[in-house]
Amino acid sequence: MGYNIKIGELEVTFSTEDGRESVVELNAKTEDEREESFLNVGEPTDGTNMRWPTYTSWANFAEKADLYEFFFDDCEGLIRQHPAVYPLCEEHRQIVNEKYRSFKKKYPESIPSYEYEDNEVNGALVRLEWLKYWINWALDNCEKPVFCNS
Repeated sequence: MGYNIKIGELEVTFSTEDGRESVVELNAKTEDEREESFLNVGEPTDGTNMRWPTYTSWANFAEKADLYEFFFDDCEGLIRQHPAVYPLCEEHRQIVNEKYRSFKKKYPESIPSYEYEDNEVNGALVRLEWLKYWINWALDNCEKPVFCNS
């Protein structure tokens, strides 16, 4: 079990069951085919705006990158409820960009790779670079940027 995380433009869909009850679903539009090498590390979601981490691996990443409150704070965390869709804002960009700079300063030898299974730092950098890229992309390119976890 785990999360389906997606960052991008808000997508709203409506469906009707038996013509009586409408169902509204919020999501983020799928973006794919990005060429950046750090977005292509051997995962099924490479080059896309989505990730499918386990609950534990995402929590471990959040702790390692000093982003635990960013995701799991009861009032403002982007995964305070699951499933949920939350709007992204400039404050999110600032936080993630600063945590990225701090991480790279603390671990200057790290590389975004899963090549060494026992290297938790490199794996965290994979997720951190993905997060930084897509939050920046969404805020620069989307009319209604969102963080979606389902």
